[in-house]
Amino acid sequence: MTKTLQTTIAGAAVLAAALIGGCAGRPAPAPAPSQPYPPPACDRTAIEHADELKLPATRPDDQQSFARRLAVDRKLSRLGRWQQAQGWSTLVVQMHSAGATSLSAHLAGLQLPPRTEVWWCSGDGRERHGPYREAAGGELWTPVIRDERAMLQIWLPSAAVRDLEGVLADVQGGLR
Repeated sequence: MTKTLQTTIAGAAVLAAALIGGCAGRPAPAPAPSQPYPPPACDRTAIEHADELKLPATRPDDQQSFARRLAVDRKLSRLGRWQQAQGWSTLVVQMHSAGATSLSAHLAGLQLPPRTEVWWCSGDGRERHGPYREAAGGELWTPVIRDERAMLQIWLPSAAVRDLEGVLADVQGGLR
C-alpha cells in the first residue's frame, strides 16, 4: 500500500469518526405531523374546547377614548391547555370583555417555530384572520373583531411546542 493511499484511508477514517461522533450528541429529529397542514382553525371543536380568559370590562377612561388597553402579560405557553390532533398541537383561548364593541390583541416577544399558524377569530368562529406565520420584530397586532368576544388559536407541530415563545401582552377593548 502506498503512503498516499494510507494517508487517504486514515483521513477518511478520521472524517467518519467525527461525523458519527457529532451525530451521537444530537437528538433524533422530531417526527413530522401525519397531516401536512393543521386542521381548520376556529371551528366548532376549537370553540367547544377553548379555555376562557376573562378580561376586565371595557369602560372609557375618558369621553374621547377609542379603546382601552386591557393588560394581560401572560406567556403563550401558559395561557391555556394544549391539545393534540394528528401530530399537531393547538392552543385555543376565548377572550371576553364586557362592554367592548371590538377586541384586538397584541402579542410580544413572539418567536414562531416553522409551520406555526396564529389565528384571530370571532367568538363564534365566523370571522377569521390568519394564518399569521411570522412576527416582524417579534410583534403581532391583530385586526379588530367587532364583538366583545374573540378567540386566539395557535397551531404548530407537536414537537415544536417548547420552541414557541411570546406573551399575550394586552388586548384592546374598543369603545365605539
